[in-house]
Amino acid sequence: MGNISIWHWVVLVLFAVIVVVPFWKIFVRIQIPRALAIFAIIPFVSILYLWIIAYKKWPSDAGSK
Repeated sequence: MGNISIWHWVVLVLFAVIVVVPFWKIFVRIQIPRALAIFAIIPFVSILYLWIIAYKKWPSDAGSK
């Protein structure tokens, strides 16, 4: 117990990349600072981000009304 192998770190980094990169790309499109995407690896923060993204006015919405 307490022994973390290299494979644990590989999985952790892979998970972080899989979660952070899509938020990073979306944040660029909706003009939210990209660095905030790093917080998406914290449990429940990604769910909060999805709610923010769903209800935020996107730049492409400007001409729709």
